[in-house]
Amino acid sequence: GTALGEKGQTFSVRCDGILARVIQHEMDHLNGIEFIQKVEDYSKIIVGEYYRKKIKSSKEQLKLSKITVLKYLKVS
Repeated sequence: GTALGEKGQTFSVRCDGILARVIQHEMDHLNGIEFIQKVEDYSKIIVGEYYRKKIKSSKEQLKLSKITVLKYLKVS
């Protein structure tokens, strides 16, 4: 999709990792979708304390959080 910059210029962004997740999350908000509506398996929801202690700094999470693709394409 495309977006508008602060000066009204049209552009698109291609990205991955945590940036892609954040952008998708915010787009969902704009479209009236809450995170909980996307949950398919409620048994996988975890408590924040568990996440901070066991997952947040794990090697797997750090790998998933890396941004390896970030391209801005000027459309107009």
